[in-house]
Amino acid sequence: MRIKVISFTIAFLMALSWSSASAATKWPPKGFHANGDVYAKVPTSKELTAMLSISRTLRAQAKTCPVFACGVVQIASRIGCTWWEIKSTVYGGSPRVALGSLRTTVGSSAAKRVITIYLRSREPLKPKITVSGINISCYHSPRTERVPTQSYKRILKPTPTPTPTAVVTITPSPSATPTESSSPT
Repeated sequence: MRIKVISFTIAFLMALSWSSASAATKWPPKGFHANGDVYAKVPTSKELTAMLSISRTLRAQAKTCPVFACGVVQIASRIGCTWWEIKSTVYGGSPRVALGSLRTTVGSSAAKRVITIYLRSREPLKPKITVSGINISCYHSPRTERVPTQSYKRILKPTPTPTPTAVVTITPSPSATPTESSSPT
């Protein structure tokens, strides 16, 4: 009995490492949105379940999500990043109301390496709460702060968010900003 379990585990790990290696060679990643050299995707619940089953780190990050509103995003860069910054907004209610803003930073990543990030707010989990309006920045300059960090700023008096008819993205001056960004919604 014990030998069967070990052989199954070895076969499973071999299949997993083969699928990871084949996925790493395929670029750009399937289903990712691109903006320049930066790629991003919000994983489906089926994809997230698979990732949680094999990653102890992701399971640890997910522990607060049954209590607080969370989002998940996968990010990658064709040329790698010194550090990442992910900004998002927590919405809730009907009509949809902005409840707070979330800022997450993570460390460096190698070229063409997909990393999965939990966006964890301190907003109590209730029906119809979402984390969206995700804006991702890949920095190639030295870090200006400690990473990883996670901060959530609650809006004290939420007001309904009007639906925009057009969206304009403004990029700050290049001296203190990332070289690429991607905004999956």
